[in-house]
Amino acid sequence: AGPASREAAPEWRDATPAWGVVLTPRDQQRVLDRLRSGLARRFGTEAEEHFMAPPVIARDTVERAGYPTSFPHLLGTVHAAVAAGEPAATDLVLTPAACHHVYPMLAGRSVRATHTVGVEATCFRAEATDEPGRQRSFRMYEIVFLGSASEALSWRDRMLAKAAEWLRD
Repeated sequence: AGPASREAAPEWRDATPAWGVVLTPRDQQRVLDRLRSGLARRFGTEAEEHFMAPPVIARDTVERAGYPTSFPHLLGTVHAAVAAGEPAATDLVLTPAACHHVYPMLAGRSVRATHTVGVEATCFRAEATDEPGRQRSFRMYEIVFLGSASEALSWRDRMLAKAAEWLRD
């Protein structure tokens, strides 16, 4: 028997038993890679540093950012049987947003000059809907701008104009 026909191929977005958690076929991954590459070319030069973040983060970090207070229904916790004990919540949670990984590097520091940091992470949010645009596990690419309020607004406006131009192209 030869390879399965394209018509017989499964629908990959439905390939996992968990909605909002998808397998990405190679062809779609290539599109995502190109999109990511385009974002990096167009906007990544704005970041003076760039990090790839893990899928977990210290619970204390997201608590200090106020995430559990604002979005308690979206936070995913990590449980483990530490030292062969009973499974319990650990000091880690699933990364809800890539930028949260940057916050500990900045804690207690004064911003004396503008600075940008790029960060990518596999994120998780306990979305209560299976709407296609609201995935529970997804990748996020962010650029964090550090500066005064007026500098941040000016940077944001430049990036919005750049994004509009990129989308028109």
